[in-house]
Amino acid sequence: MLPKNEDPSVCLNPCSVVCSTSNVHSRTCRVLLAIGIPGHFLFAFTISFLKAGHTSTTATFYTFYLMAAFLQIWILLCVAHWMILWMWRFHIDPDNASIPYLTALGDLLGGGFLAATFELLFIIGDRDSDVGD
Repeated sequence: MLPKNEDPSVCLNPCSVVCSTSNVHSRTCRVLLAIGIPGHFLFAFTISFLKAGHTSTTATFYTFYLMAAFLQIWILLCVAHWMILWMWRFHIDPDNASIPYLTALGDLLGGGFLAATFELLFIIGDRDSDVGD
């Protein structure tokens, strides 16, 4: 059921989902975006430090990787917001129904954005020196 004081409009502007001062969920979205970027950086740095990956980690790689991570988190937060409001409207429990969809979308976006990141790095000339070893 839609909570009291909740805006009944489901499709909000993606910027207002995160940057609005009137939307009560925007602060949570900003916090999740803020902790997501250091988390992704720590993840990429740990893989580089342990030499567990097969890619060269340069400043360009970190820049593109963190931009892709930010975009993925932003899209997931917007879709989650829209999906939860839509499910509340139709009396569907979002705790049970939304998690599989959001997880699948996160996997799809993460894989797609990572592939796009490596393709962009290849196009701009930031190629791996150890590919094929």
